[in-house]
Amino acid sequence: MLFSRHLDKIRNCSELLKSFSGAGNEHLLVRAALSLLASDPALFDKCVSKHNPFLHEFLDHIDFSDPDHVPDVCFNLLECLAVIFREKELRMPYVPQQPEERDLLRYFEQCGEWLPDDEHMVSHWYWRHLPEQFGAPRHSSALH
Repeated sequence: MLFSRHLDKIRNCSELLKSFSGAGNEHLLVRAALSLLASDPALFDKCVSKHNPFLHEFLDHIDFSDPDHVPDVCFNLLECLAVIFREKELRMPYVPQQPEERDLLRYFEQCGEWLPDDEHMVSHWYWRHLPEQFGAPRHSSALH
């Protein structure tokens, strides 16, 4: 119920990002992903564990108001959203990925910032922890 309970914050963050003029790839991907979350928060409530540390980090990052922090917030939200979308994919493989999810995951996997064997916590969760938790192969998500 965390997404449903924080729907106003998700929408407010999305609106704030719409008003930001320096739109880069990460900014556009995050804005689209937030719109997707806002359109069906109940689905994400069902598929993302309350024990996922990126869920709590996501909730912290959507609650900002200073436009000067948009680039950093978008970077952090992109990491959180990648893990959230990955968990949805693994927990509910019968639910088709939406284009917003696919685009964000493809960017996450291909931009070179996060690699399967690096030591970033987000990489560990994305490529190792979640696949192991669900008995899935460690292959990339958006590319298969």
